[in-house]
Amino acid sequence: MGHSNGVVTVGLTLAAGLAAAFIALVVNRWVVRGGNRAAVAALVPMVEETAKTGAALALGAPILATHTAFGLIEAAYDVIKPSRVGLFAGLVGLAGHLAFGLTAWLVYNRYRSGAAAVAAATLVHTFFNAVIIGRLPVIDRR
Repeated sequence: MGHSNGVVTVGLTLAAGLAAAFIALVVNRWVVRGGNRAAVAALVPMVEETAKTGAALALGAPILATHTAFGLIEAAYDVIKPSRVGLFAGLVGLAGHLAFGLTAWLVYNRYRSGAAAVAAATLVHTFFNAVIIGRLPVIDRR
């Protein structure tokens, strides 16, 4: 019985991570299209943290594992897409998503509030973007 529960958990985690990645891709493209850096800096973290934590809670998947799955998907996207900064950005992003997931998980476990978990992870994500993203090397691999 434990084995099948593990398989179900992995499946739910992958489904939640993929759903969150799809939602983030669609909504973030719309947000970024406006070009307002302040809006992007505030809205992208809120969209991603809501998508990841929301998908995990909606599907009954582990919050931290869902954030990790999302981070792995985003890292693969960073490596595959030629106009992105590649593996380094993917690994930095993965580390960030692990931190955001840990934040959401800790807050959710303490307060049992999805909204509080999303808010806390969004704050950490926004701070991360402000500090780290501006420091990444830009490599144009076109």
